[in-house]
Amino acid sequence: MTGVAAGLAVACAALAAGCAAPGDGPVDVPAVDAPPRDAPPPCPARTLELGRCATEAGGPCRGTLDEVRRFEPLSAGGEVAVVSGPQGSAMLVFAARTDGIVAGDPADPVNPNNPLVELVVARDGVEVAIYRGRVGFRDDGAGRLFAAGLFVITEGEELAGVALVAHGRLTDAAGAGRCGEIDFVAAR
Repeated sequence: MTGVAAGLAVACAALAAGCAAPGDGPVDVPAVDAPPRDAPPPCPARTLELGRCATEAGGPCRGTLDEVRRFEPLSAGGEVAVVSGPQGSAMLVFAARTDGIVAGDPADPVNPNNPLVELVVARDGVEVAIYRGRVGFRDDGAGRLFAAGLFVITEGEELAGVALVAHGRLTDAAGAGRCGEIDFVAAR
């Protein structure tokens, strides 16, 4: 048996040993839910502008393959739509805009040079949803860089009509950081 075949045999045996057959009784599964965390502290200098993700037609982004996304400014207290994505999950969809960063490659979502973006949505100072991923930024034609389509899955939490705060943090490939936050209302 080759080394690869032996490794596969061991992996398959371990997998089979860890699976219970129907009727074997309850299986101890560790809890995956974590206790709520406090929202991040206020941003010292708002260098990352958070806004809505909008389609070319002006509607909220939904995550469809043919969707062309853009940054739409959001005023404090403005509304961000709660949308159902392609998998049926309820989510808030944001966009971010800044300047002076290594933009990465928006055509390559797994490019390690894409900035790391984290959005935390909080209610009454407690985190209710989070987005974290590497995102390439595009030039908006006016000297700013934007990324649209930051999908914050809300895990079924009913948020329509609720006042929330989005906290955003970005770190680019050179280590430059940006942060920002915005008060908003979730809307259906």
